[in-house]
Amino acid sequence: MTTYLQQIKEGKYTLIIKSGRSVVFRSNHQGILDLVIASKKGFLKQATIYDKTIGLAAAKIAVFSGVKEIFSLLASSLALVFCQERKIPLYAEKIVEKIYDNKKGNQCQLEKMAQKTDKISDLISSVISLTKK
Repeated sequence: MTTYLQQIKEGKYTLIIKSGRSVVFRSNHQGILDLVIASKKGFLKQATIYDKTIGLAAAKIAVFSGVKEIFSLLASSLALVFCQERKIPLYAEKIVEKIYDNKKGNQCQLEKMAQKTDKISDLISSVISLTKK
C-alpha cells in the first residue's frame, strides 16, 4: 500500500492529490466537494488521486479533469467500469456494487445522478447544490 493511501486509511486525510513528485492538495473533509474544488483549480490534470471513496460522480469528475490514475480504499463497480472504459487505472482495496448515503442507507444521490450525465458542468452543479442542503 502506498504511503498516501495509508494516510487515508489512518484517517489523517480523505483526499490527497499528487502531481509529479509533489502533493498539490490534501483534505480531511467528507464528501466530494473538495474534489470539485481541486478540479476547478486545475489540480487534477495528469495527477494521481488518493481518495477514501470513489463513486461514479467522483470518477467522472476526475477523468473529465484529466487525472492520470486513482487509488482508493473503496470504489463502486460503476466507477471502476467507467475508468476502465477510458483507460484510467483505478485501484481500490474494495469494490462494491453501489455507494450508499451514510445517513439514510440509500444509494448515494450523486452516484444515481452521475449515471444520467457525462457533462462535468452538470456533475459539478449537482455536487454544489447537494452540499448546500
